[in-house]
Amino acid sequence: MRQFDHSRDSDGNILGAYPLRSTFIYPTYSLVWVDMIADYYNVSGDKEFIHTYKDGIVNTLAGFEKNMNELNLVNKTPYRYFIDWYTGPNNGSGTATKNDGENSAVVSLHYVHALQNAAMLFKEIGNDLTSLVYQNRAEEIKKSVYDLCFDMETNIFAERPDKTIYDQHTNIMAILTDAIHESEQRALLDKILNDKDLLQATYYYRFYLFEAIKKVGAPELFDVALRPWEKMIEDNMTTTLERFESIEKPTRSEVHPWSASPAYFYFNYLAGIQSVKNDFEEVRIAPAFGKLKTMVGLLPTSKGTIEFKLNRTKNKLSAEITLPNTMAGNLSWQGTEIPLKKGKNVYGIKNEIK
Repeated sequence: MRQFDHSRDSDGNILGAYPLRSTFIYPTYSLVWVDMIADYYNVSGDKEFIHTYKDGIVNTLAGFEKNMNELNLVNKTPYRYFIDWYTGPNNGSGTATKNDGENSAVVSLHYVHALQNAAMLFKEIGNDLTSLVYQNRAEEIKKSVYDLCFDMETNIFAERPDKTIYDQHTNIMAILTDAIHESEQRALLDKILNDKDLLQATYYYRFYLFEAIKKVGAPELFDVALRPWEKMIEDNMTTTLERFESIEKPTRSEVHPWSASPAYFYFNYLAGIQSVKNDFEEVRIAPAFGKLKTMVGLLPTSKGTIEFKLNRTKNKLSAEITLPNTMAGNLSWQGTEIPLKKGKNVYGIKNEIK
């Protein structure tokens, strides 16, 4: 995060790789840097960290704002908006539009996502005015995306206002940013997971798909989103591919970390282990299971390793959880919060910790 901050140019763009002799800029990656700051804060609770990068956040978002047009959607830029390695007839070299991203709904919603994270960060450090400015701008763009790109006949978002291209990506980001009302998000998620005519999110972008599943509380859909990785295992892969294979665009890399997001969500979402204070000084464990009945694992953290054995029988839970001596936390199940002590905790059908 520090190196990306150092790479910023005068327009607020952050280099996609740094240090680098050439100018490698995807404006969407600059937005992801803001999201990274928010992710780090959510784990660490370190407000001083926000102060370190607040000027950079302002600079980057102001730079991206220059890309917006009178429709509150993005314009073309000298640089390419990268979203995903789309395959098939609509491959636009990283965007779905084939028109350099002009009026792209998904790119506009990525800007909303960064604005929302920035609004949260500035509110946390007491800068309510800047937080409100970002929050209001996010609402304006969301409304425009909904008014211009939501298809009332199919009840999904198109990728641009002419409604010629439809992808999973735009709809995933619509859920994450609340561009569609919360009460309609689960139905939209079901639709995009089952509509094979939509341009599909590849490995990298399924990080956001897992986040959408987590947001709407639908762990039973996790294995549907996981199927491309099952195909990798069937193909005898032991490391993760960069993108989906196709005749026109075969994968360039068979060892690509950005495709490893299931390894994060197994722990963070299915096992439900999340830091709530000072980078795992305190944790909350809220298992989601999905279609699983048993989970066993080890989660290394900066405060030591968490060991867990979780079993579900109908709506009942039995658990063995071992916390390091540097950690405290709670087990959350069926609306009940159960304190966890340092060392080994055994939780049984009788709802008691031993």
